[in-house]
Amino acid sequence: MKNLLFLFIILCCFACNTNTNTNKNEDLISLYRQRIPNSSMVIYQFSYAGIFVTNSDDNGTVILDSTETFNWKKSREKLPFYIESIDVNSNTINCIELIDFTSSKAKGIYKKKYKDMEMIVKQYSEKKGSDMGLFYKYKSFVECQDSIYFENLTIGCFGLNLRDKMGFPKGQFEAQEDSCGYVTKLSTMVITQYPLWEKMRTQKVGDTIDISDAKTNFKCIQADFPPLSMVYRFYIVFTPENESVKQKISDFGIYKKVKIK
Repeated sequence: MKNLLFLFIILCCFACNTNTNTNKNEDLISLYRQRIPNSSMVIYQFSYAGIFVTNSDDNGTVILDSTETFNWKKSREKLPFYIESIDVNSNTINCIELIDFTSSKAKGIYKKKYKDMEMIVKQYSEKKGSDMGLFYKYKSFVECQDSIYFENLTIGCFGLNLRDKMGFPKGQFEAQEDSCGYVTKLSTMVITQYPLWEKMRTQKVGDTIDISDAKTNFKCIQADFPPLSMVYRFYIVFTPENESVKQKISDFGIYKKVKIK
C-alpha cells in the first residue's frame, strides 16, 4: 500500500511538472492558425494531449500578435468562449459563451476588449441538445472577405436539405489541403439554437438564392434568439463533388494547419 501511495505521488508530481512546461511541445497534437483581415493579430486553435489515459485533451483558442510565437505558456491565455465570425469592417470578433443554465451572471449579449480586438459575446446556456454532423458535396465555392459561398450543394452521407447555394460566415472554418495547396475539405462548427436549422431544413430542395443575397439570408435566419435556451452544435463538412474540382483558399478567417516541429 505504501508503495502504491508513493507511486501515485510521483505521478502527480510528474503531471504538475508537465503542465507547467513552457519550453517543450511534445504533447502538442495539432495546431491551426488563421489570420484576421486588416490586423496584425492571428488566431491559433490548439490541442494538447492529456497526461493520462483518463485525461481529456487540452483544447483551446488563443489570439496572438503575428510577431509572437505560439507555445505552452501562450496557450494558457486561451479564450473562455468560441469564435463565431469576424466582422472585417470593424475587426470585431463575434463570440459565443456557454454558461451554466442556472447562472446568476447571465448578461445575454455584452462587449469585451481583448488585446486590441473588440469582442461581442453572445451567451447561451449549457442546457445542451444533441450534436450533429452534416456532410455536403459542392461543385465550387466563392471566398469573400467575411464568408464562403458554396454552389450546387448536395447531401453527402448525411445532412439536412439546404438551398443549393448557401453562404456561411468565416471564423470557425478549417481547411484541409493536398500537397499542391488545393482544398480537399472545408469544415466548420456552428453553435446555435434549433429554430435556425428548422428553417433551413424546411426550405424546398433546389430553392436557389443569388450569391449576393446568401450572406444576408443566413444572417437573417440567425437573428437574435433568447440567450438562455437549448443549444446545439453542428459540425458541417464540405468536400468537392469530384477530384476535378481544384480550388485554393486563403487563411484569412480560415484555419490552416501549422506544421509542428
